[in-house]
Amino acid sequence: MPKIVIANWKLNPATHQEAKSLCSATIVEATKHANVTTVICPPFLMLSGCAALVAEAANEHIKIGAQNDFWENSGAYTGETSPQLLKDSGASYVLIGHSERRALGETDEMVNKKVIATLAVGLIPVVFVGEKEKGEARQDILIDQLSQDLAGISSEDVKKLLVVYEPVWAISSHSPVLRQGFGGHGVSSADSPESTLEAIKIMREILIKIFPEVGVDIPILYGGSVNPENAAGFLSHPEISGAVVGSASLDSEKFGKILQVSSQFD
Repeated sequence: MPKIVIANWKLNPATHQEAKSLCSATIVEATKHANVTTVICPPFLMLSGCAALVAEAANEHIKIGAQNDFWENSGAYTGETSPQLLKDSGASYVLIGHSERRALGETDEMVNKKVIATLAVGLIPVVFVGEKEKGEARQDILIDQLSQDLAGISSEDVKKLLVVYEPVWAISSHSPVLRQGFGGHGVSSADSPESTLEAIKIMREILIKIFPEVGVDIPILYGGSVNPENAAGFLSHPEISGAVVGSASLDSEKFGKILQVSSQFD
């Protein structure tokens, strides 16, 4: 099955022109690897512009994603962005429950409402779960998050989403939000592939228990300090369906190397 590689630009770059250049360069790299699904997630204000560039490239393997959404499509919700508006702006995917959003106060109840609303308009939710501190009771945390985040979702709908294992401790040093919100302790390296496989095994068992008919087929990605040097260690395993790339996605050359690695393991 082709790998899915998601570029999460976070609040970068600084200008529309820089975003256009980065998006164009990323499209060039993604076009080289037709057996990889590439999802580019720029900031909201740059989403439409990047979507236009992707449409111009006319490559069905390159998609646009949003970094967050809200659970209503209209109303008195100052500052929020609706799933329907994101869809109309060219998005196909939405990141939901990223650790940086959770550090700002997003709860599992909120994540669940966003997942349901995102599915309702035909967008693909990308749901992040993972423990904050290394050594925590990982299984209990993953059970709690997955059961709450996916509550009330039908077996038919859950087949349409992606789940990401995101060990927060593996990315905290890169994120000022996480350092403040979760007390980041300077860790700057990814989880080990072996540890990630253990987490994914736990997640798979939970998903099968919640969704007996389809839990075995829900894609699980890894997110947490992925770079060209460590990508193969994760993506070579069929249990890992892809990766969410943060800082390395801001360098099209580095991101292109990750796509190259991904293309070897479809």
